[in-house]
Amino acid sequence: MIVHLHQLSFFCHHGLYEEEKVIGGIFIVNLDMELKDQEAVVTAIGETVNYVTIYTLVKERMMQSTPLLETLVMELADLILAFSPLIDKVSISITKAAAPIVGFQGKVGVTFSKQRQ
Repeated sequence: MIVHLHQLSFFCHHGLYEEEKVIGGIFIVNLDMELKDQEAVVTAIGETVNYVTIYTLVKERMMQSTPLLETLVMELADLILAFSPLIDKVSISITKAAAPIVGFQGKVGVTFSKQRQ
């Protein structure tokens, strides 16, 4: 089973350049959590991952200014895997809605996947 949280939008102050840290910007997070195989039908929240709790965890980390999206996505993966033993693998993408590149149109971002060892 894969639990998705997609198109999470946060206004944050991530970036390598001073202007990004001051002005801030919109970041979009897409998150997929692959759960360990379950033998029975899931009928209670304790048998799965509470996406409200995961959203809160992601939001709290997104609010901590970080120079590199690579650092942010890797730390988020570690936090999520540590949160629940039910999560076997996590894949996270973070996209910056507006990159500080002259004449650039589009989006930039990073994706990172990590599996429990």
